[in-house]
Amino acid sequence: MGQQAMIAFLSLCILCHVATRRPMMSEQHGKTYRPWDPERYRHEAQSPAAKLPEGDLVFFLLDTVPRLNVHRFYAPYEQETRGAPPFDPAMMVCLLLYAYCVGVFSSRKIAWACERNLAFMAIVGQERPDFRTISDFRKQHLEPFKEVFVQVVRLAGEAGLVKLGNVATDGTKIQGNASRHKAMRYGYMKKTIERLREEIEALVTAAYQQDEAEDAALGSRRGDELPAELARREQCLAKIEAAMQR
Repeated sequence: MGQQAMIAFLSLCILCHVATRRPMMSEQHGKTYRPWDPERYRHEAQSPAAKLPEGDLVFFLLDTVPRLNVHRFYAPYEQETRGAPPFDPAMMVCLLLYAYCVGVFSSRKIAWACERNLAFMAIVGQERPDFRTISDFRKQHLEPFKEVFVQVVRLAGEAGLVKLGNVATDGTKIQGNASRHKAMRYGYMKKTIERLREEIEALVTAAYQQDEAEDAALGSRRGDELPAELARREQCLAKIEAAMQR
């Protein structure tokens, strides 16, 4: 390639790059819009946590779960040497807690959120479990998970949170420095714990029922997969071009 041809080629590349970054103008109305560069966005690596509000529920759980006694969740994996390393049980506990608190019960929808929802991504990072892993973890650790759930909701109430997502904590305070209140405190605490256990049992049951229904309908599929011929980007672009021509 000659020198003049090379200069012309480089000039064209620079113009194309600037065109993708500058404000876009509507062909119809002459309206100027903010720049939109999806190719650049898809390659940018930014922390989901940095984009969330500081007081988001996910940060309360990320601060709380590592301080809990979750050794029971690790025990089944300690002697297992086959297969790939499992997901960190503490991460899985935090993920299920957040999902159920915000009303996401389906393991498939939790897995979907781990790829697209900032709060879920702040929990799992690049370690994104599939729906079967999420469902199996809940089944294997059902009883200890329910107990940890109760503990977290009670801690949230003690910390002054009236609600933990969609779950009421009942942050009512009872003075603890007078002995005449001990019986009242104990009775109130027992009623609160029983109420929490009933509510959490209902949440976990709803999650189980939703997974069962989706397993029956979808089998091993997640349910939101693109057709095979659209899964690869090159093939997808070709299909889009052909559809536009038609």
